[in-house]
Amino acid sequence: KISREDYGRLVGEVCEMLGSGQQKLKRRLTVEMKQASDSMRYESAAKLRDKIRLIARIEDRQKAGLPNHDDHDVFGCAVGSDRSVVQAFLVRDGNLSYAEKYRLSPAESESEVLGGFITQYYTVNTSVPKRIYLSHDIEDREIIAEWLSEMKGSKVEVLVPVRGEHRKLCELADKNAADSIRLKESERKRREKGLSELKEALSLKNYPSRVECFDISNTQGTDSVSSMVVMTD
Repeated sequence: KISREDYGRLVGEVCEMLGSGQQKLKRRLTVEMKQASDSMRYESAAKLRDKIRLIARIEDRQKAGLPNHDDHDVFGCAVGSDRSVVQAFLVRDGNLSYAEKYRLSPAESESEVLGGFITQYYTVNTSVPKRIYLSHDIEDREIIAEWLSEMKGSKVEVLVPVRGEHRKLCELADKNAADSIRLKESERKRREKGLSELKEALSLKNYPSRVECFDISNTQGTDSVSSMVVMTD
């Protein structure tokens, strides 16, 4: 039992919460709460107060474990037998605003993965923070920092923390990347086991890595319709 306009406003507030507009939303709700209180609409004022408290609690949870309120990016990685994974954490206004995994070709070391990834990443993503934290040192780190500083127009530091909260974030990024590789390798082994069993059951020479299924139907010999479904691996 709500109007289209009120519903739209609620959706807008949720979008602000999921983005980085918590502070803006809190300020606006505080103004509305004061207006409601001044107009003696105390029930509305109480609901707005509860919303503001909820936003504050969510902010506290988002900030838990984050070292400070500065904007910074954190990158960790892991190297597997057939792929590498980079885990990115982007912290904005003290909140973890974005987390994403990037799956890459296999490499010799974590340093090689991060070194190649960072230059590609910031060529596309031009929003560069003041500090970038890496779980492993990379070749030409100072040169990359100078390039990023020129791009941003102010000093950018590329750091490899050895202790403290930033180190913990880097280790968490490494762990997430390693977990992703383990999960994919587990899926691959399970898939290979299934293909092996299917090969045995159908007396095939090779693994049935590609299966094509056809179905053709018609109405009394006319109006034929066919469908094809393809499954790989």
